[in-house]
Amino acid sequence: MPHIQSGFLEVKQGKIKKKLHIILEGTDKRIELGDLLDRIVAREVQCRTQHLICTPEEEPLKKWMLRTRFDNARVVAAERAISDGNDYLAGRIREFHSGYPPESSKRN
Repeated sequence: MPHIQSGFLEVKQGKIKKKLHIILEGTDKRIELGDLLDRIVAREVQCRTQHLICTPEEEPLKKWMLRTRFDNARVVAAERAISDGNDYLAGRIREFHSGYPPESSKRN
C-alpha cells in the first residue's frame, strides 16, 4: 500500500534513497493521481500477481512503459499549470526527472 501522509505520496528513490513527496491535492481539489490511488486502495479485488503495477492483461509494466507514462503525465501537468496561469510550476514540472541525467548531460 502506498505511504500517503498529509496530502502527499511519499516515495523513496531506489539508488540514492532520496525521499520525494508527490502532491496529491491541489488548491481546490484532489489531483487525478490522488483520485487514482484512492480507487486502488479501496479495491476489494485481490491481486492476482506479485507485481505492483500491471497492464489490464496482468502483465508487469516494463521500465520503459512506466517511463513513457510518466513523461506523458509530466507534459499534461505542465500544460495544465500553464492554462492555470502558473508558469513557475510548469517550469518546475518540466525540470523534474526521476534519476536519469538531464538532456544536456547525455552523450550523443
